[in-house]
Amino acid sequence: MFEAHGWATLRECAGDADDDAELQRIARRVTAELARFELTHREAGLRWLNGSPTVWLAVNHNHACDDPVRLFQSLADTAPGAYGLLHVWDDEGDQPNAFQVHVLRRGRLELRLDPWLSPCAPVIEDP
Repeated sequence: MFEAHGWATLRECAGDADDDAELQRIARRVTAELARFELTHREAGLRWLNGSPTVWLAVNHNHACDDPVRLFQSLADTAPGAYGLLHVWDDEGDQPNAFQVHVLRRGRLELRLDPWLSPCAPVIEDP
């Protein structure tokens, strides 16, 4: 089983002075990337919330796929001020009993172990 849940707020830079035209360009580019994101057993989208473009996704698949991590890496590359979290549980991967968290901030995507839902058994499932 492969499960992923993520969100990201897109920002041009880490400061508070995003250029509206640049945010529009970033949003168009991310929308095009989302269109390439295969949507079998997945939902993803971009919405404007209070003037901020926000990306969300949910994946529940029988086997691992790297699309969510690639998508979040593209967000880091496209919107250097973006921030968000991508939680991934791959029961066939390196950490089969743990969620991994990909932390998006300041143009980088960093992998961390999840302290809230892991170990999956016994925290969220019976052993």
